[in-house]
This record gives sequence, C-alpha cells and structure tokens, in this order.
Amino acid sequence: PRNNIMAHRRGRVGVGRAGPKFTKKAEEIKAVTLTSAIETVEKLEVKLAEFAKKHRKEIQHDPAFRKKFLEMCAPLGVDPLSSE
Repeated sequence: PRNNIMAHRRGRVGVGRAGPKFTKKAEEIKAVTLTSAIETVEKLEVKLAEFAKKHRKEIQHDPAFRKKFLEMCAPLGVDPLSSE
C-alpha cells in the first residue's frame, strides 16, 4: 500500500512542472506587481517632497524632526530635501 501512495505522489504535477500556461501567468503577475510597486514608490516620493516643502522650516530648524524625516526617506533612496 505504501508503494502505491509514493507512486501516486510521483505522478502528480508539481510546481516545477506547471507548464507554459502557468509560467506565463506567473510572469504576468510578477510584471503587474513590480509595476504597482514602482508606481507606489513614485507616488510616495511626490508626497514626501510635498511634505518637505510644507514643513521646510521645521525640517531646517528642528534637528530631531529632520533626523526622523530623513530616516523615513532613506530606505526608499529618496532625498526630498535636495529639491529645496
């Protein structure tokens, strides 16, 4: 009985053998996800730049506020203060 179970498992289609239909769909999903992530980061960059402009004096005169703001921007590689 155990050999039958193992044989049955070996006959199943695994993730590695999904076929071109599923591979194509996976690539489409990856492309949409990447595009969405890029769009989100671009929107965030705009919002951070707007925030920097609106709170420019606070950022310039309050070292703790500036530090927190820059810490928030750094992981994204965004430097909204460079546009001042």
